[in-house]
Amino acid sequence: MKNIFKSRTFIIPFVVCLLPFVIGAVFYGRMPEQMATHFDYNFQPDDYSSREFALFGIPAFMTAMFVLCIGLLEADPKKRGMDGRLKAITRWIIPILSVVVQCITISYALDNSLNLVRFIPILIGVLFVLMGNYLPKCRQNYTMGIKLPWTLNSETNWERTHRFGGRMFVIAGLFMILAAFFGGYAAAAVFVLALIACFLPTVYSFVLYKKGI
Repeated sequence: MKNIFKSRTFIIPFVVCLLPFVIGAVFYGRMPEQMATHFDYNFQPDDYSSREFALFGIPAFMTAMFVLCIGLLEADPKKRGMDGRLKAITRWIIPILSVVVQCITISYALDNSLNLVRFIPILIGVLFVLMGNYLPKCRQNYTMGIKLPWTLNSETNWERTHRFGGRMFVIAGLFMILAAFFGGYAAAAVFVLALIACFLPTVYSFVLYKKGI
């Protein structure tokens, strides 16, 4: 556990997690007292936070989540079953998202006509496509993948569920990217597609279990 926090696989993403603090400090004086930090399904702000929380509180939370995520990955007794590329994606999700969120928050405060929030469905869609491609390569473990009682109990169930789940993630991701180009309620489409992509593999895995697989 201690060694991972001294390795480049931790240090480099961790440094990226610190970039939003630097960006926040640079733009702090130009930001309003209240900043938009949540947007509705039409990409319009529906909640605001203090300048301090928006610029430093959210990055601090993201950094803490990153450290926790790395700790959980390394503590998994079956971590050798994790696909290396999927593990790398998992390590970089939070640092990249933290930078993107900070840039979007600041850009909206500077010029709300830009509203870069519209690009988030595309980013999430790309993430789903990437995860879907590598999900079938992930072997049984307790941290990463579609962890259900039936998949953890049967290696065959795990493998077949992850092949099916990988296809669902890719399909959902492609539709998320398309939804971003159709204006309003793209965020709602992303939410629904994400639920479907997670729900169908669960049902598929349970059906396999009932068949004795």
